Amino acid sequence: MFGILGDLDYLAKALLLPRSTLASGPCPLCRCTGSGHLSWCNFQPNAGWRAACWSTPAWRAWPSRSPSPLFDLEYFSPWLISLDYMHCKYLGHDMLVYGSIFSLLCNHMLPGDCHANLQVVWSDIKACYKRWGTPCQFRYLNKVSMFQRKAPQYPKLRGKAAEIKYLCRPLHYVWKKYYNCNLEVHRKIELYLRLNVEVEEMLITYREELSLPLLEAKQFEDAFTAMLLLLTSIAEHFLVDRLFNITQKAHFLQHCSILSRFLNPRLTWCFQGEDMQKRMSGLAKACVNGQRPGQTIAKMISRYRLALHLEFSKDA
Repeated sequence: MFGILGDLDYLAKALLLPRSTLASGPCPLCRCTGSGHLSWCNFQPNAGWRAACWSTPAWRAWPSRSPSPLFDLEYFSPWLISLDYMHCKYLGHDMLVYGSIFSLLCNHMLPGDCHANLQVVWSDIKACYKRWGTPCQFRYLNKVSMFQRKAPQYPKLRGKAAEIKYLCRPLHYVWKKYYNCNLEVHRKIELYLRLNVEVEEMLITYREELSLPLLEAKQFEDAFTAMLLLLTSIAEHFLVDRLFNITQKAHFLQHCSILSRFLNPRLTWCFQGEDMQKRMSGLAKACVNGQRPGQTIAKMISRYRLALHLEFSKDA
């Protein structure tokens, strides 16, 4: 058995594991808490929760562990649970960090109004896309509603996982273009973005590996630790402005980095076909009228095969 893939909702609802927002213990891999000496907010290498990671015997003996019968199977332990890197990072952590950076650029750093400043930033990003041949690009990023939310919510960038993933390098370029190198907090954000580019490029380099090589895994873990410590300092600086929200997903990402020597975080992405599910759902709805259940499936597959034929014929 290799592991269980699922987003945080699946882990909580289907496997009856701790909810990711639970103050008394949000993590299935360790006994961290929302506060105190086991706080998940501590990203230091000597954080208390690191010594409180579950062992298989201790977890099996824990009276409050998941009652799911799956965990009664022999040799089954919480270490077969894979924390979903895609939802934790791209569709969670990165969205909050990038949204705050866009808010800083457009509301505080550039000279025009927010809407005009966003057009400037978007032009720079499109130039980066063209220069580097970015494989997955935002189709548009020209509305402030893409990152601004109603108070008291923190800024959060909208987008698909792949769009967020490949935004790291262009956003680092844009920040370097406009930041004030005399401000310490600006330099910290630049370093955070630089480290973020490094970890993403590392995953691309070793995309076909089951796990990261030991040296690179240590580098990957150290980079994540440095990023999260930097982000803690940055968030404290902008606490009054309500920028750079840090959630439990940051803690889960630190687990992913620690375990990268055993399992490549790319292998823990789940629901990469969510867009495909949405398209197939629309196709199924178009095939329901006047059909029995079995006929609906046959009609849907027939239309899908025709669509694939037309798509593949374009390159023939």
